[in-house]
Amino acid sequence: MGLKTVPNKDIEKQADDLFEATVVASQRARQIVGERHALREVRDYDEEPGLLEELPEPDENYVEEEKATTVALDEFLEGELKWKYSSDEEEDEEK
Repeated sequence: MGLKTVPNKDIEKQADDLFEATVVASQRARQIVGERHALREVRDYDEEPGLLEELPEPDENYVEEEKATTVALDEFLEGELKWKYSSDEEEDEEK
C-alpha cells in the first residue's frame, strides 16, 4: 500500500523523460489533496457544533486513506493520466 521503488523503464513507458513524469504525477497528487480537502471542509461545515455544544467523538471506524502521491503514481503508471503542453499564446492570454 505504501510507495515503492519504481523502475525507470516503467516511467519511460508513460513519459518522454523523468522530469515530465515527476511534474505530471506531482500535479495529480496536488489535485487529489485539493479534492480531499474540499470534501473534508464540506463535511466539517455540515457537522460544525455550536459554540457551547460538545465536540463529536472521533470516528471509531476510521480508515486511513491511501497517500495522494501513491494514488497519483499508480494512476500515472497505469496510463490513466493525460496531459498537454500549453502554447506560448495560451500563456500570454492567461496573463
